[in-house]
Amino acid sequence: MRHPLLLALALLVGLAAGAAAEAPTKVAAGYCKVEIGSAQAPAPDHGKPSTSFSTAEILDVTIAVTWKSRGAADDGFEPTLAVRVFTPRGYLYQERQVPFTFPDRPARGRKLAGYPLPVDEQVADAAAPAGADGKSDWRIAVALPVAGTTITRDGLYGDWSVEVGFQDRKGRFTSCVGRQGFSLTP
Repeated sequence: MRHPLLLALALLVGLAAGAAAEAPTKVAAGYCKVEIGSAQAPAPDHGKPSTSFSTAEILDVTIAVTWKSRGAADDGFEPTLAVRVFTPRGYLYQERQVPFTFPDRPARGRKLAGYPLPVDEQVADAAAPAGADGKSDWRIAVALPVAGTTITRDGLYGDWSVEVGFQDRKGRFTSCVGRQGFSLTP
């Protein structure tokens, strides 16, 4: 009687290990860099971009993500950028999925889980030319509305954070950089 139980346990462990071994994305294996800013924020005196914003002065916060592609390995890959924004208390405030494509491919609407209609793809910007290895840096910017939202209505001021990664067609999320912080003040 012990052998069938051990066999079932071994089978479950093997299935779990095989599922975990699947790499959900090709892009996240490179690097990601996140820059947080606002077009409406006053320019800082010290030349470094600020990550603290007065909600009385801005309309939105821009979350710009730059990553290195893996060259030809990205062919046929349809990734979705996932941006998760957390409140000062650590609660998920908003998650945005941004399907994207590259300039050499036509943008189209893509069906995403949880969205009733297809979502238009954003075309990634070339952030740096391809190097000798054929890899390029790509950039996508996502706006987080601030003015007129629950952030200002309910006074959700303090230290916020953003987690960025990629989702594959099966909805699996792979973070490509640790949480990045910014502050919102009245």
